[in-house]
Amino acid sequence: MGKRLGPALAHSDGFGRLRDEIVRLARPGPDDVVVDVGAGTGLLTLAFAPTVAKVWAVDISAVMPGHLAMKAATAGLANVETAPANAVSLPLADGSASLVLSNHCYHHLSDEDKERGIVEVCVCCDREAASSSGT
Repeated sequence: MGKRLGPALAHSDGFGRLRDEIVRLARPGPDDVVVDVGAGTGLLTLAFAPTVAKVWAVDISAVMPGHLAMKAATAGLANVETAPANAVSLPLADGSASLVLSNHCYHHLSDEDKERGIVEVCVCCDREAASSSGT
């Protein structure tokens, strides 16, 4: 039953409203480089890509980044890069992103890994933010 419910939820009005509210609150701009941690099927990646310079979509699954890359290509979104990676070890250079987002990812992590993941996204966005946390 869960496998049948998943796709229906991803296309529900509720998920659409959630996506739209996240985009509104993030206020993405044309120069932003976005990291979508736990990108999955691309709910956020595909919403942000048309309005930003680049989106890095990372997901721990070995399959989802490829699936999302095909969806982005079909939609004509050449600024989406996908990578299999986990939330505590992102494959990005320090300071390379201006906006990080995540939807339904961090609840899968232990408390220790949540802390490590938050530091990791700080490093991607701003080296000084991470260095002030003691890393």
